Amino acid sequence: MERDSFVFYRSFYDAVKDLPNDIKLEVLTAIIEYALFDKDPDNLKPIAKGMFVLVKPNLDVNKKRYENGTKGGRRSKSAGAPVKKVATPSPVMSDAFADEVSQLKNDTSWCEATCMQYHIDTSTLHSRLDAFVVHCKVERPDNPHATIAEARRHFCAWMRKVYPVKIDSPTPSTTDYSFKGGFGGQDT
Repeated sequence: MERDSFVFYRSFYDAVKDLPNDIKLEVLTAIIEYALFDKDPDNLKPIAKGMFVLVKPNLDVNKKRYENGTKGGRRSKSAGAPVKKVATPSPVMSDAFADEVSQLKNDTSWCEATCMQYHIDTSTLHSRLDAFVVHCKVERPDNPHATIAEARRHFCAWMRKVYPVKIDSPTPSTTDYSFKGGFGGQDT
C-alpha cells in the first residue's frame, strides 16, 4: 500500500547523522522507499543494512497504525442499527514488546546510562533487551507497558533480579576487633 507520508523519528536521524554520506544516503533512501512504497531494500552495504534492520520495526508498527486508521472508526451507537462486534484476531503482543525494545535500543542516551549503570557494553545491553522481550511475552502476554517509561522501569527491575551486580568484598580479616575494655579499640 503506497502512502503519502510517514513518521520519521529523531532517533532515525541520530542513528545516521555521523555515518559517511554514501551510507547515510543509502539508509535514508531505504527508509523512505520502505515507508512510502513498501519496497524492501536490496543490496545494502552491511552498515546500511544493520541500520535499516534497527529502524524497520518502527516503520512496520506505524504502517500498521496507518492501515488501521484507514479502516475508519467505530460506528456510532446512535446510528440506529446495533453495533455488531466483528471478531478480529487479537494483536500479537510480541509486536508491542518488540516495538518497545526497539524504541529503547534507539534511545542512545538511555542506552549509554544503562550500560554505565550495569557495567556492560551496548551489544550486551541489546542482547539482554532481546531476552527481556521473551520475558515479557511469558510473564505478561496480555499486558503491554502503558508507556515507554514504564518499560524502562520494568527492564531495570528485571535486570536487577536476573543479573544482580556482584560487589567484590574484601577477604575477611582474622583480627578480632571486639571490645575488651579501655579506650581506642583493642587493649591486650
